[in-house]
Amino acid sequence: MFRIQIELDKDKIINERKYHYEDIVSKIDTIFTVHAGFIKETDTSYIIDDNSEELARLMIVNKKLRKANWFVPYVKTWLLYELEDEGQSILNIEDVKVFYDNKYKKSA
Repeated sequence: MFRIQIELDKDKIINERKYHYEDIVSKIDTIFTVHAGFIKETDTSYIIDDNSEELARLMIVNKKLRKANWFVPYVKTWLLYELEDEGQSILNIEDVKVFYDNKYKKSA
């Protein structure tokens, strides 16, 4: 079972006036719920409990978000939680934002 938490820098989005905050949130919701089959848990988190396809669904999300110009510059928090099957205990936390920040700094 996995949970992904995403927090956007709403002030930056509003101040830059390049994108609308609500449009970005809508795109993120669509990627998670329609394209990857996650369930929206809260305003900032999505959860998946499909043991047979969890990793494939995570790859869909990562592929769609990691290079999106409307997402990457505005994400403040992007965490992946690996949970026990009951969803109550956290087994592992990965900071996806830090991972991609470091990856693209090295390749630049």
